[in-house]
Amino acid sequence: LQVAEEEFHKIRGHKIGMIFQDPLSSLNPIVRIGKQITEATLINSNKLKLMFNDLISDDLIKYKNYLARGKAKSDTILNKYEKEIIDLNNAYDNNNISSSEFNSKMKELKKQKASIKKQAKEIVKQTKLEAAPLKLKLDETKKQAKIKVAEYKASIINEYNEKVIALKKQYANDKSAYKKALNQINKEKTDKLKITKQEAKRRALEIMKEVGIPEPEKRFKQYPFEFSGGMRQRIVIAIALTETPEILICDEPTTALDVTIQGQILELIKRIQKERNLSVIFITHDLGVV
Repeated sequence: LQVAEEEFHKIRGHKIGMIFQDPLSSLNPIVRIGKQITEATLINSNKLKLMFNDLISDDLIKYKNYLARGKAKSDTILNKYEKEIIDLNNAYDNNNISSSEFNSKMKELKKQKASIKKQAKEIVKQTKLEAAPLKLKLDETKKQAKIKVAEYKASIINEYNEKVIALKKQYANDKSAYKKALNQINKEKTDKLKITKQEAKRRALEIMKEVGIPEPEKRFKQYPFEFSGGMRQRIVIAIALTETPEILICDEPTTALDVTIQGQILELIKRIQKERNLSVIFITHDLGVV
């Protein structure tokens, strides 16, 4: 509540992304899809951040994927245990086993609970240890990426400072001409730190592929009405992911979709959550979705 409005630009998209329930009303019907996906990148991003992300991307994905495999193994063990509990309860509810047999088996399962949880935690812990070389490589890549980004930024600043010194000499007796020329080189400096439309488009096409939109080059130029409900929701998800948020809020993300497409969108969100190591918050009243 105490964050200033201008500070929200550092949070919206960068820290928190959001998917809304109705993709039809979430998208501007008279603006092409490509422009809507690239808008946030062009407004909120800078070249330095994009450079850094591109430089660390490969090593970051390898590290996250390795951790995700360990988490998946851990989840499999926990899910198997939970399934045994459910199956036992169902068997008892359907009168397939006696009360004494149910109590005996349930007691045995509860005894196993602590060791199963410990086993699952050990898998995650072991995976992190095994992934240590990948983490070291990622840390080194980040270090080198920061150096390259800093060098690029320094080169722009040095070039700018040299131009300012030259302008002061050139227009020593003409303040109006100096001010006009200074405004121009300020614009040039800003432009070099901003993401170009071509770079924003490249990023948008990558994300469109990631969320399962076919023929992204062709689709980039189309309008929302040319997409199905499921595809429109994929576009909304792509927009939410452009600034690589840490938290993704999904506000009734499947309400406007039929049940088959609902399943596809939920699977897509789950996959993206694992691949990007996102925290996801679902807002829904639909117990089927839950």
